Amino acid sequence: MNLNRSFLVVLLSAGWLLPGSLSVVLFEKYLHFTLIPQITGKGFIGSYSAGGSCSCCFWLSVVWLGCAIVFWTLRAQRRQGES
Repeated sequence: MNLNRSFLVVLLSAGWLLPGSLSVVLFEKYLHFTLIPQITGKGFIGSYSAGGSCSCCFWLSVVWLGCAIVFWTLRAQRRQGES
């Protein structure tokens, strides 16, 4: 396996962590700048709603993780069939 292919396999396998982590950070921003000020009656602190971006990043990481699981499952089945 050459270096480029190895990099792609690593990116497919662990790349979902980036949008997953970003989702957690955006959710914290949503809580701090939108939800808590609304609950306490202060109104919005910022104009950017991190809730939608948080949701998008979360679902991107879920789909990405699903693709990685399918990839590794198919690869394991193919190797099992060879032996």
